[in-house]
Amino acid sequence: RWDVGGGAFNSNNADVSVQNSSLSGGALNIGSGTSFTSTALVNITAGQFNAIDAEFVRFGSVSISGTGILNGPASTMYVNGIFDISDVGGAEFNHNNGTAVFEGNNCGIAVNATIAGTARFRSLVVNLPSDLSVFSFDANGGIDSAIVESDIHLTNGTFVTGTLFAQGGVTVASTFDGGAGSLYFNGSSMQNFLNEGGLNPTGPLFIDKPSGSVTAVSDLILSPTQALNIGSGTLHLNDGSDLTVGNVTIGSSGRLVNSSSTTLTFGGNVSNSGRIDLQGGGADCPDGDVILIRSTVPGTQRQWNGTGTFRIVDANIQDMAGTA
Repeated sequence: RWDVGGGAFNSNNADVSVQNSSLSGGALNIGSGTSFTSTALVNITAGQFNAIDAEFVRFGSVSISGTGILNGPASTMYVNGIFDISDVGGAEFNHNNGTAVFEGNNCGIAVNATIAGTARFRSLVVNLPSDLSVFSFDANGGIDSAIVESDIHLTNGTFVTGTLFAQGGVTVASTFDGGAGSLYFNGSSMQNFLNEGGLNPTGPLFIDKPSGSVTAVSDLILSPTQALNIGSGTLHLNDGSDLTVGNVTIGSSGRLVNSSSTTLTFGGNVSNSGRIDLQGGGADCPDGDVILIRSTVPGTQRQWNGTGTFRIVDANIQDMAGTA
């Protein structure tokens, strides 16, 4: 066990391996090219934990509170348990463009935040040891306090609760097991969604971008009761990228766009205050009906309503109704 309450402790050229550890003042400096491994809790209440140049850092769990600062590695930070941060006293986490990998049986992020982005990661990987392992995000205050600036990779395990805010791409591996968590796309640049054959999280899917598009470069198969909310920005379906979804709500600055062959299957209704632009053969008309619009339950009509723009070209439509 290490307990640092003042001054500076330098690991120099040595790798460090401990169980519990605490930092209540001063600085704990992990040497360049070395590693820090803790099998239990590292509790940072004051001072600075500096690991910018470390080869890697592996925490059992880590708690950052008070005036504590964690300067994470520019390489990889592994978390086997809970990454817990409270910014009430001014605590900080600086990712230094590193990747955070969550890899335990029961792990996740817990944030007590007064400002958005208290837990801001560069890249995030959820790669848990088994299908029954769970990842969660708990936000006290309900603000967008867990932001991932670059890519999210959901590799293995289950995302059971909370919302991750994605400003880069999201990849769901074939080994991922879904869960009730939510994804919220809010980056200002172009973002991709790729599913390689795994289960998508089943919480509401949000797109609320100040500019740019989220492009589904694979099928986007949500549950028939799962909501899709496009507040602003564009969801673009690539050629052959099918969409299955529950209720769809499109805000005044939102767009749902497709310009190629695809199948859209609705388990709920469509409310459009923005723009739906589905052109199976591109701008030319007429052409073959390469867009199929269907209900998840044949014979059950889905209602399309709203004051937005509806442009649907070269589509074969069944079981749809409404006043749009």
